[in-house]
Amino acid sequence: KKVCTFDVNDASKFSPFINAKINRQLDNNFIQILLEELRSRGNIEWEDKNKRRCLILWKSLEEWAKTVYQWITSRGMNGTGCTFYELLHGDDTRSAEFHNIDSKLFHRILFELEKRGQATIFSENGADGMVDEVTKKTLSNIPLLKTKASPRDGEQWRQRLKEELQSLIQYVKNNKDADNDWFRLESNQEGTRWWGKAWTIQDMLRYEFDIEFD
Repeated sequence: KKVCTFDVNDASKFSPFINAKINRQLDNNFIQILLEELRSRGNIEWEDKNKRRCLILWKSLEEWAKTVYQWITSRGMNGTGCTFYELLHGDDTRSAEFHNIDSKLFHRILFELEKRGQATIFSENGADGMVDEVTKKTLSNIPLLKTKASPRDGEQWRQRLKEELQSLIQYVKNNKDADNDWFRLESNQEGTRWWGKAWTIQDMLRYEFDIEFD
């Protein structure tokens, strides 16, 4: 796994800055000069005002954004929703170049996609104004998921599935109470395949649609 963050205080741990055979290493001032040159080329971004920690960009954010977007497009996922965890750590992305990269870097990539108009980010806490008031109210009335797991994670996945079902049940109940019932879903026992129906009413006519996803 490539290093994605760097602390100047830890320079002695990295071979480019130290040669143990001759017991020599670069001093911090020269390391700062090197890092500033990398920053000017777009290869790092400082994470603090004192310029002691930085995010390493093995690719530019534009290149990373293109990589993620091409992966999404190749799987016909444009216009669909998925979680941060599913994209970064999920089974479907195991062969993707961005699988399991540093979470801070992946956040920056997603923000780059949003800036390009190729993604919309929804935050649980509505940070940075990314979620409207209606969505925040809806989220505040259902239990949010806490367990990060995939179907390969055994007992953790069973806990994750339990949380998903609890949230779904509460969401459906809230919709019924608000006279806004619009879908039904059920799944297999493992929680890896879902199906059901969604509907809408327009001009006194009810339109139904089949739902199916893995």
